[in-house]
Amino acid sequence: MFFDTSAYVKIFSQEPGSQEVTHLMELAHEGRIQILLSVWAINEAIAAIDRKYNQRHEITLEDRDTVIATILQQGLEWSDPKYNVYFVPLEKTIINGSITLVTKLHISADDAIQVYTSFIKHCEAFICSDEHIKNNVDHKLEDMRILDITDSYETNRLFKCIEQERPFY
Repeated sequence: MFFDTSAYVKIFSQEPGSQEVTHLMELAHEGRIQILLSVWAINEAIAAIDRKYNQRHEITLEDRDTVIATILQQGLEWSDPKYNVYFVPLEKTIINGSITLVTKLHISADDAIQVYTSFIKHCEAFICSDEHIKNNVDHKLEDMRILDITDSYETNRLFKCIEQERPFY
């Protein structure tokens, strides 16, 4: 499965969907699932945390710096294969392939990079907390479903599929 940045940031802040994302990470660390992320998610996550400090004034400078340091440290730690969390490098082929998604699915370039990365890596589930991606991408790419991690019905279905070791889509 693939984590969009909107799901990834839930590891570092308490908000709807954070428990579910944390549970998926635990399942990956136990070797029950694999999680892929674009390396671009690290930059997007840092930008999101900075917005919480600089634009929304939801966190202090110290909190921002602590969360950013944690994001960078976790990225290094999770690069060890024993965690079953893989950061996919951002390559020219991904950039080129994602361009079509911007115009066909009407999503941002950042979202297109992540969706295309998930697609070429054959991830059956794209985990996000982004209504725009959910509405514009779900059921439009073969063998890939978009799952809103804050949707309890979809999340329960995902965990049941994992427990029964069967595909999500």
